[in-house]
Amino acid sequence: MQKVIVVTGLSGAGKSTVSKALEDLGYVVVDNVPVELLNSLLQLYEAKNQEQRVAVVVDSRSLRGQADVSNFVSDLQFLKSKLPLSVVFLEASTDTLLSRFNLTRHLHPLVHATGSRLALIEAIESEKELMSELRDISDFVLDTTNMKDKELVYHVENFVGKDRGPEFYLISFSYQRGLPTNADMVFDARVFRNPYYVEELRTLTGLDDGVAAYVRADDKYPFFLDLWLQLAERTYEEHVKLGKPYVVIAVGCTGGQHRSVLVVRDLAQNLTDSGHSVVTWHRELGSVS
Repeated sequence: MQKVIVVTGLSGAGKSTVSKALEDLGYVVVDNVPVELLNSLLQLYEAKNQEQRVAVVVDSRSLRGQADVSNFVSDLQFLKSKLPLSVVFLEASTDTLLSRFNLTRHLHPLVHATGSRLALIEAIESEKELMSELRDISDFVLDTTNMKDKELVYHVENFVGKDRGPEFYLISFSYQRGLPTNADMVFDARVFRNPYYVEELRTLTGLDDGVAAYVRADDKYPFFLDLWLQLAERTYEEHVKLGKPYVVIAVGCTGGQHRSVLVVRDLAQNLTDSGHSVVTWHRELGSVS
């Protein structure tokens, strides 16, 4: 079989969007597969068509308790030794999931018939605890808290649409809006002087040359950028040894518009120049590249 993607994670985190993106990439997508049948299903596709790319969506509807999750984790680890299989786990903040369920009025799989607000919050938190073991063994954990559908599709295409996915995922963010939960490392760009207090720079971003020149002129900037590049490279080397082929690095500042954006921009350029494949996401600007 050419490639197998198991899509899992929290209800409301974007599995339907990912499923559609994988279909557009030529995958056969099978939704809500009973976990007991996964091995048999993949054997069937392998016997039928060696070149078929298959994506299987599994969520808490098929995992009734912690024992089911643990058994499924064992099954996935066995299948990984036999097939080119990767696990993609989607998550989002509790507030985001609550908002999405309230907007769509869909019933959470773990909510009982009452469907009360309290029950929904409890269901979301219970599902996070239930799925944590599965999250820990996933190849790609993606936090969709502030993502639009097109951004989520972009990340999926970069992960599964190439023979070798990106080695670095760089995220700029605002501390005021919370840390990205999937970050392996967090760098604090608030150590640099803030362009926000310069009137002609306030409405610009770290993608603009004026902001870049202002922040780079801080005498601390070259030292920290070089230090963070060394940490990024070394961490990537260790991740590869552990079987994880990418690193997620988040860079934060107060508003997520100036300093963090520039640091991500400069880290990406240096890592690209060193031969690495890089995806950047400026969370507060809503842009990916």
